[in-house]
Amino acid sequence: MVDAEKLGKPILAFIRLIVGATPDFSKSKQNVADVCAEESDVLEWCSLAGEDDYLLKVRAANTRDLERLIERIRSKAQISNSISNIVLSSYKEFPILQTLTNSSK
Repeated sequence: MVDAEKLGKPILAFIRLIVGATPDFSKSKQNVADVCAEESDVLEWCSLAGEDDYLLKVRAANTRDLERLIERIRSKAQISNSISNIVLSSYKEFPILQTLTNSSK
């Protein structure tokens, strides 16, 4: 397991995104995916059914960097709303391949 603190990225957060209403909604969603792919601090992003359109898992060096990341995402993509949650404690975080490998034994 990689120690995020040793890498200088101790802040773990989840960001929920709602894509703004545009004439070409699928293009707006693709813009979000493109922005997420460019950002190295975005570890994972998932397209969702329901109220939110995306859920992002991100790492940052500090809250200032987290705020800048959110601003970059919001400025490059058609986002009408974002909700951020900073993780205070993480009790179990494993790479998916490690988890799948261990569960199949």
